[in-house]
Amino acid sequence: MIVVARRRAGLTQARLAVALGVAVETLAAWESGADDPSYRQVQDVVALCGFDLHVGLPHADGVTPERVAAQLRLAPAARLAGLAVGPFDHREVLLAAAGSGARFVVIGEVAAALHGWPVPLAGHRVELVPHPADHDALLLALGQLEHVAHGPGRVDLLETPRGTTGHDDLAADARTIRLDGFDVAVASLVDLLRIDQAGDGHHVGVLIATLAGVRDEP
Repeated sequence: MIVVARRRAGLTQARLAVALGVAVETLAAWESGADDPSYRQVQDVVALCGFDLHVGLPHADGVTPERVAAQLRLAPAARLAGLAVGPFDHREVLLAAAGSGARFVVIGEVAAALHGWPVPLAGHRVELVPHPADHDALLLALGQLEHVAHGPGRVDLLETPRGTTGHDDLAADARTIRLDGFDVAVASLVDLLRIDQAGDGHHVGVLIATLAGVRDEP
């Protein structure tokens, strides 16, 4: 939550740390999960970033660290296959995109699934944030896929997802995941949470639970 608030406010760690009266190292530890701030400290951070903190109990769809750990024991392709509903092949879309040589970052439920999200994918949709210079090349490559061009599948190329400034913003903290011989840039869980909170917040509970499960991994 702290890193999401800071980034949405456009503040550096150094600037926010000065405003809070804490060391930069302390703020960095809070953001990484190495140390836990008090509830009052979280309130102070959120307020200094210009936001209000609303406490609630988001529905996490039964996600537990154990379910996340089970997903993480699978190869990335198996994580996608195990969560897919219906014939749509999310993996094929990612491989076609990666094979085009275009730069992009995966976001949405597919990105979360690659991180260890254990909830079945809700729809036949892949969301990608292309580098502006590679948008057309990516569009051309994906247009060759039969189940995207003529089937139930849908690929959304988003220039600036809510809560972000686009490709370079997300690429800075993206995780590179090896998928069938290709390197695929996947938005970090913190950035996925940032995007979700800037929208309807529908997946906040699941993303927080997934983030907790990943941090518990040795």
